[in-house]
Amino acid sequence: MWGARSGFARVAMTAGVPIVPIAALGVDDMYTVIARERWLGRAVLGHPKYDLPIAFGRWGTPVPRPVRVTIRALPPVPTEGDPTSPEDIERVRAAVFTAIQTALDEGA
Repeated sequence: MWGARSGFARVAMTAGVPIVPIAALGVDDMYTVIARERWLGRAVLGHPKYDLPIAFGRWGTPVPRPVRVTIRALPPVPTEGDPTSPEDIERVRAAVFTAIQTALDEGA
């Protein structure tokens, strides 16, 4: 669901700090997202990336379902490189995405 979002990589590269990826297993089981509300999030926050999910949890309410959630802090991803270089930014973004996706896949 990240799409091409990579601002976090650029910010960490500019600051010269590593990124510590966090994988949260089981979180997606708390709710069932049936749609995305397009008006409110855009009107209030001013951008389509803020479309709000319409989700149902326990008994069809906004209360989350009781599920086991495991949070894992993964090894830091180095952010060396040029924060103005699209290639360097993509390398860091991809490394973080891969680390998290691998941890989620292993936990599934």
